[in-house]
Amino acid sequence: MDARLEAQLKGAASQLLEEGFRSADYLGRGRYAAVLERSRAKGESSYFPSHEMKVFSIRPQPDGAILIGGSRPGATAPCQLVGTDAEIDGRLTVTLGKGIKVLGHNAQIKLSNLDHFGGRQWRIRSPDSYPFMIVQAMK
Repeated sequence: MDARLEAQLKGAASQLLEEGFRSADYLGRGRYAAVLERSRAKGESSYFPSHEMKVFSIRPQPDGAILIGGSRPGATAPCQLVGTDAEIDGRLTVTLGKGIKVLGHNAQIKLSNLDHFGGRQWRIRSPDSYPFMIVQAMK
C-alpha cells in the first residue's frame, strides 16, 4: 500500500469512534481492531455498520430466537474485492452472557470463560464467508 492510502485507512479509525464505536485502532496494512456495543429495544434489529450497508446483523425472529451473523452477498451484488490482490484475514467474536442458549452456529471456535458462556469465534478469510449463530434466552 502506498503512504496516501495507508493515511486514509488510519483516518478511518477516528471516524469509527465518531460513529459510536467504543474503540477503533488502525493496526496497519488495512487491518483494524474495533469494538462496537449497541443497545436496541426488544424486537428491534441492529445492522453493522448501518442498515444500508449490512455486513453484520442481529435480527429477532418470530419464534423468539435471535439470528446473529454476517450478511450473505446477493447473487446480483458482485463483491468489490473479488479479482483484486486484497487479502481477507479477520476474526469475528461474539460473546454471550449467562442465560443465553446457542441453538445453532457455524463457528470454528467455542469460547468459554467465567464471564462469557457460549461465545463463538469465526476466522473470516473470504468475502463470501457467512458466519451465523442462532440464540435464545433461556426461560
